[in-house]
Amino acid sequence: MYNKLTIFFWLVSYFCLSSWLYAETTPPRSGTHLVQIEDGWVRAVPPQLTLTAAYMQLKNLTDQKLTLVGASTLIFTKVEMHQTVFEDNMARMVPVEKLVIAPQEIVMFKPKGLHFMLIDRQQPLTVGDTVTLTLQFEENKTQTIKLEVKEDNGKDSDHSH
Repeated sequence: MYNKLTIFFWLVSYFCLSSWLYAETTPPRSGTHLVQIEDGWVRAVPPQLTLTAAYMQLKNLTDQKLTLVGASTLIFTKVEMHQTVFEDNMARMVPVEKLVIAPQEIVMFKPKGLHFMLIDRQQPLTVGDTVTLTLQFEENKTQTIKLEVKEDNGKDSDHSH
């Protein structure tokens, strides 16, 4: 009887732990969006340049704060969040390690402000192409978005990249 009870206990423990681990590492179900993206785009650059920037309006759709910790794409080796800072009439980029977004808050990623720096392009990009970007949040949450490559219209342009 003791062996059967011990086996039962271990089986129950295993399934409870497995369920907990699965819940902790499983991203939101397909169709569940953490954020809404509007006006998203990637700046078109000449073929000899291997870095560019991505911009968008990002809205937290949840009723909890989200912490954006990074992004990735197959088209660029590295993606970093940057904030443009102006000091003594000079612009410089400051890395942003994480960005806390309050429930329903809208955050603007725009030229001369907060933006994603896309570094070391691995394939050619032309106007009209799409860049798939995976946003990475704390707690293993992700959301994949698509951004169109567009010409910079010059308005609010940040030429320091």
